[in-house]
Amino acid sequence: MKKRYFLIIILVVMFCLSIIRCSYAQTEVLEKTKLPEGLVIKSEKVKFIKVKENPACYIRSMTNWGRIIYTENPNVIALFGYTKEDKYWLKVYDMRYKLIAEFQPQSENILIPKNKDIIWVTGQGPQGGEMLTRSYWNEGLYLYDFSGKLLKTIDKKETDKIDRIKVTDNGDLYFLSLSIKDNRKKSIIKIDSKGNEIWKIPSNAHSIKVFGEGEHIISEGFIGESSNPQIHIYNSDKKVQSIISGQKGTGFRCVGMSSDLRYLLISKANKKVFNIAIYDTKDFKEVFEINNIEEYIESSIVSNDLRYFIYS
Repeated sequence: MKKRYFLIIILVVMFCLSIIRCSYAQTEVLEKTKLPEGLVIKSEKVKFIKVKENPACYIRSMTNWGRIIYTENPNVIALFGYTKEDKYWLKVYDMRYKLIAEFQPQSENILIPKNKDIIWVTGQGPQGGEMLTRSYWNEGLYLYDFSGKLLKTIDKKETDKIDRIKVTDNGDLYFLSLSIKDNRKKSIIKIDSKGNEIWKIPSNAHSIKVFGEGEHIISEGFIGESSNPQIHIYNSDKKVQSIISGQKGTGFRCVGMSSDLRYLLISKANKKVFNIAIYDTKDFKEVFEINNIEEYIESSIVSNDLRYFIYS
C-alpha cells in the first residue's frame, strides 16, 4: 500500500513538473516574439516583427472621446469629434501631448500630409454630402496651419462636387470633381500645398489613386459609353503615360504598386477567381500574372525585386 501511495506521489510530482515546463516554454516563446495582447498568428508564413505604439491612443484615452485622424506627420496628433450640439471639433496636439489648436472644421473629411505642417478640410456638401448617385461628395476646400489659422479658402464654385480626394506626403491634393451645372461632367484636379490649382483635366473616371508625389495618377473608368473598363495612368504634369483596357465584368482595377513605383498591380476577376497582372511602368508592358487567387483583393504590394507579393 505504501508503495502504491509513493508511486502516486511520484506521478503527481512529474505531472506538476511537466506543467511548469510547458508554462515556462510558453513564456519563453512569448518573450522572444513579444506578441502584444490579443494578437494571434495562425500561419508559419507570417513573421511578427514589432508593434509601433501610436501616441494618439494615449491622448484619446485621456480625453475618452474623439476619432484619431490618421497621419504620418511626425509633429502632431489630431482628434476629431462632435459636441453635444452635434457640431464638429478638431483638436491638434504636439508630440508632448500639449494642445496647440482647437477649432470647428467644416466637415469630418480631414487630411494631414506627412511632410507639410498643414491641415486640409473639405467643405460639407448638400444633404450631408450624400448625392443621388450614391457617392459622397463635398464642396469647397479649407487650408489650415497647425495653430488652427485659416490660410486659404477655395470656393465650391471652383471645386464643384468633390470625391475620391487624395493627399500626397508634400501636401498636394488630387480629387475627382463633378459639375452638376455642366451636365454632370467629371474632371481630375490637382491643387498644390498652398491652395493653388495646378491643372484640371476632363475624365470619365469613377475612381482615382495617387502613388508617390503624383508620379503615377491612376484613373479608373470605362471606354466611352460602354461597360468595358479602362485605366489611364498620368504623371504629375497631367501627361498620359499609358492606357490599359480590360474586359467587361472582370473587375479590372488597380490594387497597388511596388514601393519604388516601378511595378503596377492590376486585378482581373474571372468568376470567383482573381488574377493579378504586374506591369513595368518603364514601358507599361505586362511582366507576369499571378493566377487563381481565391479571395477578393482589396489592396496589394509587390517587392521591388518581384520576389514577394502581399495582398489583403
